[in-house]
Amino acid sequence: MKDKIRNFEDAKDFPEVHSLFRVIDANTYTVVVDDIVKQRLKNWDKVSWQEIQNCSVQIWGTRIDSLCVPQFERYPNLYEWNLTRR
Repeated sequence: MKDKIRNFEDAKDFPEVHSLFRVIDANTYTVVVDDIVKQRLKNWDKVSWQEIQNCSVQIWGTRIDSLCVPQFERYPNLYEWNLTRR
């Protein structure tokens, strides 16, 4: 499938690429759960998107406000898991 999509991209047949490959669009927010990564983000240290991806979960947008999960000051729409673990 990857080669098929690449062939259509190379031919600039983007409508066909679009029909073969779709991004799932959902109302979710990225919430960092790893304590070390959270502290690095708070210290404004450089953290790669891969590391953020590996150390986070997705929370439904309808839950983000009710859980009172704060955003990182430097990164809008990136949230910090601050609820107690059970």
